[in-house]
Amino acid sequence: MRYKLTIEYKGTRYQGWQVQKDVKTVQGTLFEALRKLFPKDKIDMQGSGRTDAGVHALAQIAHLEILKGPDMRNFLFRVNDLLPADIVVRSIEPVSPKFHARYSAVARSYIYQISSRPSGFYKDYIWWVKDPLNHERIAESLNFLKGRHDFFAFSQVDTEGEDSRAEILDIQTGKFGEMIIIRLKADHFLWKMVRRIIGAAVEVGRGNAGVTFLKDAMANRDAQVVAPYTAPPSGLFLEKVYYTEDMTEPEFKPLFRID
Repeated sequence: MRYKLTIEYKGTRYQGWQVQKDVKTVQGTLFEALRKLFPKDKIDMQGSGRTDAGVHALAQIAHLEILKGPDMRNFLFRVNDLLPADIVVRSIEPVSPKFHARYSAVARSYIYQISSRPSGFYKDYIWWVKDPLNHERIAESLNFLKGRHDFFAFSQVDTEGEDSRAEILDIQTGKFGEMIIIRLKADHFLWKMVRRIIGAAVEVGRGNAGVTFLKDAMANRDAQVVAPYTAPPSGLFLEKVYYTEDMTEPEFKPLFRID
């Protein structure tokens, strides 16, 4: 039987989503909890995509394949009781055997939180940029990326000949108190793509690069120009994974306010 899980996690302590040998990951920690719940069952769980070390998720999606369906009334309580406090399974629902968390998805959105001042409470969820930032320049530079392009310059492609094209469906920016929030929505994202786009845009906002910096880097396919500006993972959240049955967008706002 196949189930769709919606998972929320703080990525600070984890080396990303995907299971890796000898390191703590979100998927690996979930597997440990599930094996305790279903010790005799063969368990298969696949996520909608990877998140890097330190990156958070508001609604990561995974499909869970087990031979015997769980007691839906008690599953959430039992699995969350076994998980550490920084990982929460928000919901579980039965789905068609054809549903695939990754390949059924039609889009994903990430949000990034930048703060102009430090925070003792929220430092794990922001990038504190000490220099003054021009929000309008950041927004203008990002607008050049809308549409379908080759994003090789903003990725760390790890396979020879890997397709580096993607379609950015929407970009939103907003200023909320001392924070700048950026949302990127695309059909899919390449490895480190969001963090490199954000980092390059911040250089524009600092006044260290022109507003066409991102556009020019994309056209020249020069990853070495952009890579040094990769934004830290702390401010990045996988916001939503979109499927054809649910295309509604969350309200665009910060997770909290820093004034």
